Amino acid sequence: MNHKQLDQYLRKYDPIEEIQIKTRKNINDFDGHELLVERGSSIPRMQEEYFFNKGPIFISKHHRFADMPLHMHSFIEINYVYSGICKQNINGKEVVLTQGQVCMLDVDVPHSIPALGEHDILINIIMKKETFT
Repeated sequence: MNHKQLDQYLRKYDPIEEIQIKTRKNINDFDGHELLVERGSSIPRMQEEYFFNKGPIFISKHHRFADMPLHMHSFIEINYVYSGICKQNINGKEVVLTQGQVCMLDVDVPHSIPALGEHDILINIIMKKETFT
């Protein structure tokens, strides 16, 4: 895949974005149980078992047009802004990332992402903690 093809692929609406652009509500990628509130916590935790069945690294495009609610997880997350901007609330602080910037989140870091716009393309790279040494 060349750069032009990759760019077209990333900008094309995926099936979840087709729904989110109409409803402005976050749609989960899998069965809706990816985010669970564990006993003793008020912040939902992203469940690891959904992402690593093919290996210790999972790469995806973040869906646009709906807020990603506050959550945390037990894996490392790297966000790469392919184009546009991405605002995030990380540990209660707003962070603004622009094209070409990267943000790395450690385990158990509460964060959320307000809805990305048409030209805001964010790539998520997540990996098991033991993979990143």
